[in-house]
Amino acid sequence: MNSKFVMKSKDLFLIGFLFFYFLYRALFDSKLETELDIIVLMASALAGIITIGLNKRIRYHALIRYLLAGIFILFVFHQFHFSDTRLFMLYLSGLSLANEDETHVVKILFVSRIILILIIIFLGGFAQRNGIGSNVGNVALLYMCLDEEQFSIKKWFAIFMVLVALAFINLENAGVLVILSVVLLLQIVRKFNAGKKFLCSKFTMFIYPTCLLVTWYLSASIRVGEMPVIGSLFPASFNNFYLNFVKRLNLVLGTRLSLSKTALDRIGIHLLGGDYFASGYRQLSMEAANRSGYFMVDSGYILLLLRWGILVTILICVISMITMGYFINKRAYNFIIAGIAFALWAILEDSLFYSFILMFWGRAYKEFCYMKKE
Repeated sequence: MNSKFVMKSKDLFLIGFLFFYFLYRALFDSKLETELDIIVLMASALAGIITIGLNKRIRYHALIRYLLAGIFILFVFHQFHFSDTRLFMLYLSGLSLANEDETHVVKILFVSRIILILIIIFLGGFAQRNGIGSNVGNVALLYMCLDEEQFSIKKWFAIFMVLVALAFINLENAGVLVILSVVLLLQIVRKFNAGKKFLCSKFTMFIYPTCLLVTWYLSASIRVGEMPVIGSLFPASFNNFYLNFVKRLNLVLGTRLSLSKTALDRIGIHLLGGDYFASGYRQLSMEAANRSGYFMVDSGYILLLLRWGILVTILICVISMITMGYFINKRAYNFIIAGIAFALWAILEDSLFYSFILMFWGRAYKEFCYMKKE
C-alpha cells in the first residue's frame, strides 16, 4: 500500500466525518451527560455525505447500486424504534471510504483515537470500567496497520506490556489483553509460509460468521443441556464432558455464556429484532435490579442476533466476508490480523460495529464487483 498522501479539499470532509463520528462515540463512552452528542453525530453524517458527493471516481451505475442498497438498509433501520445509529454509520462509512487508501484512513483514525481518549479523560473518564482497555486496544490495532511491512515484534511487545499494566490496574481490561496476545501470536506465525497460508485461507475469510456460530452454539449448549442439534448422536458421557467444558468456559468468560443463554430464552431471535429486544432487555434489567444486581449481555454476536435480528446479521456476515476477502487478496497481513482480532473481540464485547476493518466494506465491495466483471 502506498502511504504517500497529498491533501485534497474532500479530505477535510473525510477527516471531519471520521473525527466527528469518533467524537460522538467519545461523548457516548464518557461520564459527561450532554445533548451535544446528536449535534456531533449530525455533523459527522453531513461530512460523510459531502465526502461521497465530492468523490468524482464513483460511477453513476455504482451509485445506483449503492443507493438501492442504502434504501434497503435504511428501511431495515427504520423498523427499529430505539435510537441506535451504528448500522447507518457503518453504511455511510462504506460509501465515504470506497475510494480511499486504507493506510491514509488508518492514520486519521489513529490520531483521532488518541485525541479522543485524551478528551474522554479530560471529561472525567470512561463510563464503563473496561473503557480504557478497549480504546487502547483499538489504538494498538490501528498502530499495527499504519505500515503494511512486517510489524516489529519489539513494538508489539511494548504495547502488550502496557495492556498487562492495565489488566493489573483493572481486571476488566483482561479481555483486551487476551485478544492482543492472539495478535502477537499471529504476528509470529506470519513469519512462516504456513502461517501466511493460514492468514489467507478460507477459514480467515469466514472468521466472523464462524465466531458468530460458535458463540451461539456455546450459549445454546447451556440452554438445552446437551450439544445442540447433534447431541443425540453422541453417548451421554461425551455430552457430559462437553457440558462440563462449556460450564468451565462460562466461568472463565465471566458468565457471558449463561447471560447470553438467558437473553436467548427470554427475548429470542427474530427477523428484525427491534421492539422484541428493547422490551425484553428492559424487563431483564428491571428483574436484575430488583435482586440488587444487573443484567448485561456483552457478546457482540449475541447482541447482533437479538438487537438487529436475522436479516441484519446475514448482512453483516456478508459484509465481513467480502471485506476480509479483499484484504486477503491484497495480502494485507496486518489488516487481516486486525480483522481476526475484532472477530474474536466481538465474542467478549459489543465491539462488532466499532471494527475499523468493516468500515472498508464499500471499497471491498467495489473491488469485488470489478473482479466479477473480469
